[in-house]
Amino acid sequence: TTTPQVSPGNTSSGNAPVDLRGLGPNRTLTLVNGRRFAGQNNLNYVPLGMVQRVEVVTGGASAAYGSDAVSGVVNLILKDSIEGITVGAQSGISSRGDGNRYGGDITMGTSFAGGRGQLLFSGEYVKDAAISDRNSRRNLGSAGIVRLNPTDPTDLRQILLRDINYGDRTSGGLIKSGIFAGQMFNSDGTLSTYRGGTSLAVSPGTTPFPSQVIGGLDAVGLYDAIAVTTPLERISTFARASYDFDGIKLWADATYGRSRADYNFLPDIGASASITMQATNPFLSPAIRSALATAGETSFTLGRFFDGPLMLRYAGTREQIEGAVGIDADLGATWKLRAHYSHGEIDWAQRVHNTRIVSRFNNAINAVESGGQIVCAINADATTANDDPACRPLNLFGYGAPSAEALAYTHGTQHNDTTNKMD
Repeated sequence: TTTPQVSPGNTSSGNAPVDLRGLGPNRTLTLVNGRRFAGQNNLNYVPLGMVQRVEVVTGGASAAYGSDAVSGVVNLILKDSIEGITVGAQSGISSRGDGNRYGGDITMGTSFAGGRGQLLFSGEYVKDAAISDRNSRRNLGSAGIVRLNPTDPTDLRQILLRDINYGDRTSGGLIKSGIFAGQMFNSDGTLSTYRGGTSLAVSPGTTPFPSQVIGGLDAVGLYDAIAVTTPLERISTFARASYDFDGIKLWADATYGRSRADYNFLPDIGASASITMQATNPFLSPAIRSALATAGETSFTLGRFFDGPLMLRYAGTREQIEGAVGIDADLGATWKLRAHYSHGEIDWAQRVHNTRIVSRFNNAINAVESGGQIVCAINADATTANDDPACRPLNLFGYGAPSAEALAYTHGTQHNDTTNKMD
């Protein structure tokens, strides 16, 4: 249910759970040779070359296994014996020349002691490249579900349309108040007229910059910045040793798996679409500052789409290691004994890079000129108590305007480290 094709914009990359009956992965139990494993419901931890068959039970499984088997149980039966070596490879690419995917696997095994003992190993590696440009697919760009008749509050019908965008922000910044309202910043800090789309507001005439529009040559949408598929690099290995003592088989399993994903995650949708900027901001051109001063305006409202250098980046690594030992015995014609002990751990390290630190961001956008230098206002007066020597002024007037020093000051990395253990 979770693949690189449905992972953009969330943190599920590297996970491949089973979802019977569509009740959610947490209601489907996945077993390996009839036993629970630390990977729980993540098929990425089971090398394909070791799978002999798959058994699925969708009725009454919760009576035996509990609430995590309400939808059913998937039991992956692994091969008991292998003689020789099998090597496989795969590769693929989309018809548009992107979305490269390649991988390989090896499975090997041998017996010893006259067939009583068995050694098995299987490993798999897969690398899936991202497809970053949604607009390369006509129906995947900024499509969205909107009201069929937004001006009628009683008509709740909805329709799926292409090119649904924001009408109150641009990637370089849109001025929404004062004498320059309706002007947007170009990459070099100059202004040009914003060409928006058709408003989807309930009262279009009262909202000059609606939050949602159709079309617009300069309008941007959320999905303009979100990938079609996420990149994934995965490795999974499995090894088994077993020995049969005349009907009593002892065995030991070892598993290691790792999946990694690192990609542009989301625009900073938590940032306000209406930022108050001072008319004296030195990052503005002298002509713009002069015009604002002549008009008696001390500030204006800026709407900026936080993509590009202000976009969040996600990096996640799942790592699993597990060992199990067990015994299988035939006790006469009608009785069998099976027992095992296993211990496994999954470490999940998540990082969201380029996360905006609100207090520092607010300090950095309030820039002034002091001694011929552009500095943060909190540092312009040596006597102020609200002083942060590390503050670097942030330029929001243009897509690539923010400097690396300002971004390093205003942005940081969110950390989330989780360890799951099972015995």
